[in-house]
Amino acid sequence: MTLADFGVIVSPNTVARLLHKMGYSLRVNHKELSPNHSPDRNDQFLYLGDLRQRFQRRGLPIISVDTKKRELVGNFKNAGSRWDLSPRLVNDHDFRSDSTGVAIPYGIYDLLANRGSVVVGVSHDTSAFAAHAIAHWWRQEGSDRYPRSRQLLILSDSGGSNGSRRRAWKTELQSQLADSLHLTLTVAHYPTGASKWNPIEHRLFSEISKNWAGEPLDSYQKILRFIRSTRTRTGLSVTAHLDRRHYPTGTEPTPEQLQSLRLMPHDVLPKWNYTISPNLRSCFCVGPKWHCARVRTPQLTAFPPVRQAAYRQKRCGLVARTSSSRRASASFGVTLWSSNRIDRSTAPKQRRAKARAWSRTMASSGRLGTSA
Repeated sequence: MTLADFGVIVSPNTVARLLHKMGYSLRVNHKELSPNHSPDRNDQFLYLGDLRQRFQRRGLPIISVDTKKRELVGNFKNAGSRWDLSPRLVNDHDFRSDSTGVAIPYGIYDLLANRGSVVVGVSHDTSAFAAHAIAHWWRQEGSDRYPRSRQLLILSDSGGSNGSRRRAWKTELQSQLADSLHLTLTVAHYPTGASKWNPIEHRLFSEISKNWAGEPLDSYQKILRFIRSTRTRTGLSVTAHLDRRHYPTGTEPTPEQLQSLRLMPHDVLPKWNYTISPNLRSCFCVGPKWHCARVRTPQLTAFPPVRQAAYRQKRCGLVARTSSSRRASASFGVTLWSSNRIDRSTAPKQRRAKARAWSRTMASSGRLGTSA
């Protein structure tokens, strides 16, 4: 039955006004239901919060990483609107053949500093590309912002190039960050279907999308310019770099890479939380002593083992293991050799004294001839 059946004629505006008085309004669909809801979802969020608090209390870097939507470079429509005297004319179809190329923005958001960095790739979104973007951020910004830190917390989604099940993602982190930069990496993944809670989504990517809304992305330089000009009232600033390397797809880690992987799963939900420690020898100071990490895979280093041993002897004056080195290894998660710093002022005197003692020993035993 309708009002017309009773002879009552009303306008749509009157019906809308009456519905508003009754509490009705126009509604859209909300994506809130998760069909693949994991029973460990809440436990993982609690553990993520605990990890972030622990790293933040110690002033250690925390980054959130993810890949933004792939963009076609060319005169194509971009969602949103902009102020102009007339609409911008763009292609009526988004064909890949009409584009200059593709732009794959991989973002790194520093939670403590409220700073973002985006590496724009031109080939494929692979684990090698993701690890290279993070390594590039550390060399350009992270090492200067956190000069005394050897640990890094990485928050990422459970899928994509940085997925929790991708072996290539873990081996690339091992080779490009842990081994090359001597970093201990703690990686925590958001549960499946919870990527929108990743901080980079609503603190960096959303601001970039608003900044270039309604603007056709017809060149790489234009993309970089819009990313670099992204600002917020809370002080966000973003850097951008173009990576023209080619990253092939379908590559799998070699047995040697899997064997050299130093991955330690956490006790809490090990499928989403793990720590990757460096394999390469690195010298650093813990208290009054120098410590060197033992190399488990010499084939990955830049120098042969003989030169590595000579460098370690020259740099640290290697001595036997001590209890202090074992205590330090527990805090750094690596196998350490402990040594004292060489006193450069007395080293020549010590060498001359040893040479004289050796000469006296050889002369007394008759093995060293005396001059006439």
